[in-house]
Amino acid sequence: MSKLFILLLGLLYISGCVQQSTGQVAYQPQEQPQPIGTSEPSQITSKPVSKTHNFTCEGTAQCYYGNVTRILDGDTIEVDGIKIRLVLVDAPEKTELGGSEATNFVYQFCPIGSQVILDQDDLQLYDKYGRMLAVVWCQGKRLNEEIILQRYANIYYEFCSQSEFGNDDWAVRLGCTQKITQPT
Repeated sequence: MSKLFILLLGLLYISGCVQQSTGQVAYQPQEQPQPIGTSEPSQITSKPVSKTHNFTCEGTAQCYYGNVTRILDGDTIEVDGIKIRLVLVDAPEKTELGGSEATNFVYQFCPIGSQVILDQDDLQLYDKYGRMLAVVWCQGKRLNEEIILQRYANIYYEFCSQSEFGNDDWAVRLGCTQKITQPT
């Protein structure tokens, strides 16, 4: 009986999900990210995703590891071929003043091939162009926050009240002042 239990536990661990004593499901990185493209929240509610950083994704939307495959501009990248819009970030377009500098910052901070963690925004999963809205973690730091701190972009005030991250300390420090109420 105990050998069967150990075998089953091993299979669960290998498959990427391990039930912890807290009742939370730990997300383990896999070669391919979770499938995305649906507006339905993931069944995984709290997902520790990094062994090297004390990080847990917020909310219930998608959260996974992936690799940067393309950098479009200062606030849009592709991860495993999926377009990601940095939530709460307003960077100039490439053709605008400061646009190439913002894009270059992203290339330097989170180059193509970098492994990143995506934490999709629960309150606005995708923008009107079909890009996933997310906080992107690269090198153990929020790309969203770093590009604003380095003054290559601004906080996107218009969306502070519409984002699950609008009340987070980093967003408030950078200028989000509208308090939002989370749906119950």
